[in-house]
Amino acid sequence: MNRVAVGIMVHNEVHSLERLLTRVCAEAIPGWRLDPIVIVSSGSTDGSDEIVGAVAATDPRVRLITEPERTGKARAINRFLSALPPRVDRCILLSGDVLPERGALAHLLAPLSRSGVGMTGGVVVPTNPKRGVVNRVVHVLWALHHEVASRRPKLGEMVAFRTGFGAIDGESPVDEASIEAAVERLGLDVVYVPGARVFNRGPSSLVELIAQRRRIWTGHLWLRRTTEYAVSTYYFRGLVRPVMALLWRHPSWAPYLVLAGLIELWSRLLGTMDRVRGQRLPTIWRVLPSAKLRIGS
Repeated sequence: MNRVAVGIMVHNEVHSLERLLTRVCAEAIPGWRLDPIVIVSSGSTDGSDEIVGAVAATDPRVRLITEPERTGKARAINRFLSALPPRVDRCILLSGDVLPERGALAHLLAPLSRSGVGMTGGVVVPTNPKRGVVNRVVHVLWALHHEVASRRPKLGEMVAFRTGFGAIDGESPVDEASIEAAVERLGLDVVYVPGARVFNRGPSSLVELIAQRRRIWTGHLWLRRTTEYAVSTYYFRGLVRPVMALLWRHPSWAPYLVLAGLIELWSRLLGTMDRVRGQRLPTIWRVLPSAKLRIGS
């Protein structure tokens, strides 16, 4: 039986953590054993650590690593990787504010049975209500992400990977993209898995959405400069065909696609200015309250 470690990165996730742990611990995947299930809790003060402790008391696979303060998600991931038992060379990585669909982890792991595959990622399904302009833009952005990733994988929120690359740069503000770059340097394939769905909550305010997109673009600029790796959404020209495909199927989305494009353009301009001015990397990013609301299942 293949053994795979699960890493869950947490900072004040009391609103979603118990459901997430319950779901992960209940997954039974033929041919795979999820062990250990490691939660790295960075500077949590809301009772998240106590939730993990209660689950660990009933499931010996669950382990808690606490950090007294946030030092960035990339460093938390490296703490998880450094704690892996010997001979565990495959991992699933989740944030504490998502919820995989039942059976999603099985879909995510299946391609890793092939020797040439180094990383997989699933479909992100936002649980924002479909009312309000920003909420609609969030749905359109993730639909566009799916179109792009179906052509050239762009992974996020829930990924699985082989561990032969060691660690990622602790300064990275874009951890999944950094893992993509590391896996591709090993000559392994990155695979998008549409059957693996994970629910999350996007920002509901324009200010928070721009802050999120600005941080991500800043991270992609940094990753391109430091590793020469460009994610599949890096160049606007790679978005033309996915946008046209969405417009063909959903012509009523046109206003939201236009608005999403303007938000992305403005966010990229702000992020580029941050890099030109030499501002500090957003390794420890700002918590967005509207993205921390309880997610649906």
